[in-house]
Amino acid sequence: MIIGGHRPPPPLASPGLRDRLRPPAGYDEAVASRKVVIVTAPSPPPLDVVLMRSHGVVVVRLSGELDCATAPQFAEALQEALWDRPGTLIVDLTAVPFLDPAGARPLRSLVGTAELGTRVRLRGAAGTVRRVVELLGMADLLVD
Repeated sequence: MIIGGHRPPPPLASPGLRDRLRPPAGYDEAVASRKVVIVTAPSPPPLDVVLMRSHGVVVVRLSGELDCATAPQFAEALQEALWDRPGTLIVDLTAVPFLDPAGARPLRSLVGTAELGTRVRLRGAAGTVRRVVELLGMADLLVD
């Protein structure tokens, strides 16, 4: 039947459709109507990087965790520190409580800098950070 020149909308649920739209077994209306709260993980603590230059020595002082979230920032700081090919590069790890393999990748990139004439030293590595440095085969760069 056409009313006012328009067809009425089809019924929302035909008998056959109603059977197909049944909730699955075990469906609980009380659970389904609960409000969903989305919890996001806290952002990682920032990595603070301080570069100090003096008489051919560059010190990169780090404070914070070195992981996959902060490794790009660390790598960028190392590139800046090595820009003018200092005689010595010291990476101060005293205030780094955590180092994972992704965070250690920029450290591994320092191995070839000796060929460019820059002596690299890692200072202040303690606990698990020191252990990771040793496992990377970089124990000879450690100084206390």
